[in-house]
Amino acid sequence: MDFFEKKIAIDIGNSFIKIKYYDNDEIHFIHSDEFTSDNLKQYFYTKEKIDSAIISSVNTEMESQIVNVLADNNVTIYLVDSLLRKQNIIDFSNVDGMGNDRKVGFFGALKYVSSPIITVDCGTAITINILSKDNICLGGAIMCGVGTQARALEHFTSSLPIVKINFKSSVNIDNTVGAINSGIISAVKGGVIDFISNVIFKKDLQNVNIIFSGGYSSYVFKLCKNRFNKFQTIKSVDVKNNIVLYGLEKLMETFNN
Repeated sequence: MDFFEKKIAIDIGNSFIKIKYYDNDEIHFIHSDEFTSDNLKQYFYTKEKIDSAIISSVNTEMESQIVNVLADNNVTIYLVDSLLRKQNIIDFSNVDGMGNDRKVGFFGALKYVSSPIITVDCGTAITINILSKDNICLGGAIMCGVGTQARALEHFTSSLPIVKINFKSSVNIDNTVGAINSGIISAVKGGVIDFISNVIFKKDLQNVNIIFSGGYSSYVFKLCKNRFNKFQTIKSVDVKNNIVLYGLEKLMETFNN
């Protein structure tokens, strides 16, 4: 068994925990609402002996529980902070407070395309992240995700219902549910297109590769792709899910080479 067959990558998000075992491309999902230490242990029991894990997290409480389970199973833990500090592939010196999930996504994107890259992670939040042709991180934007917008309208108003978003263009707008649906879709589409268009122009980015990732990525991609296809400065637009997990693997490879 070679080096990477006994290692796992763990991406702890706000909605899901994603686990990738290094010897295949199977991704194991645990919904955050269903997470317990026991069901994580059950995952480990179905695999061969795991000796190391690399973790990226935006949820400190779940991260702590997972680290404890790994430690109890004598798994060596690599936290992504230390690996990001040691790597010399991407320059993050221009940004402050950027989440590790956003940073690691660049490494996963580099598995598929070359820089300059714009990643659009469509999860609980929508994050747009910019990498120059010289692999310098230029920052990005953060906005409420599709589901987050729907839940916020229901939570902060007394009469608006929670809406399951329908991405079909034929949704009626002559009723409350349809109006909410159309408003959220328009906000997401307009926000993503407007920010990326402005960044490409202001930063004079050429031959840009745009990668959509995350739970709503295929839907947001379809909303935006026709507009982006008209930009001569954009080289490609695609959907590649789980780029954080692939980015974690890339970091681990860099660290151990």
